[in-house]
Amino acid sequence: MATKAAIRPGIVPAVVTLRARQAARLAIGAGLIAAVAAVALALVTYSPGDPSFDTAAAGPARNLLGTPGAWLADALLAMFGWAAAALFVLPTVVGVRMLRSKGAAKWRRYVAATLSGGALVAAGVGLAWPDPQAALPAGTGGIAGLAAAAAGDALGASGAFGALPVSAVLATLLLLAGAALLLAGCG
Repeated sequence: MATKAAIRPGIVPAVVTLRARQAARLAIGAGLIAAVAAVALALVTYSPGDPSFDTAAAGPARNLLGTPGAWLADALLAMFGWAAAALFVLPTVVGVRMLRSKGAAKWRRYVAATLSGGALVAAGVGLAWPDPQAALPAGTGGIAGLAAAAAGDALGASGAFGALPVSAVLATLLLLAGAALLLAGCG
């Protein structure tokens, strides 16, 4: 086993060190899954009237995680829009892999692929459904979606009555590329 080979003799017996590493791996895996559940709860209970970066609201937050949950949900929805839900894939997969003692050796690649895939999905959502009046801080696709919709407008490829086929093709390509990166991020 690779973990046994990495243990050096010392004051603490090797079996104790091995069990401590296994316990730490289980705790980190369970912590990642619990964090994903908490962030998902914050996003599901998002309310545009809660206090956040861009909303000065009086009174308590209606988010189930309180003011920190309202701020977190607002930040994620502003950056990624509805595609923020796609960002749950990576920590969930890594948490499950750690609970199953599989490890996550390529985690840097997973993070890069997941963030890139989330941004591309957000851009595709923003281009396909450019609704800046949505109840989200930066529209349905977040900042990436607003940027894609602005680029599409500049190219004459987006808008409700613009060149619909070009907009649909670009949105489909962005969504497919983002989905492929998200799957690559899962290992």
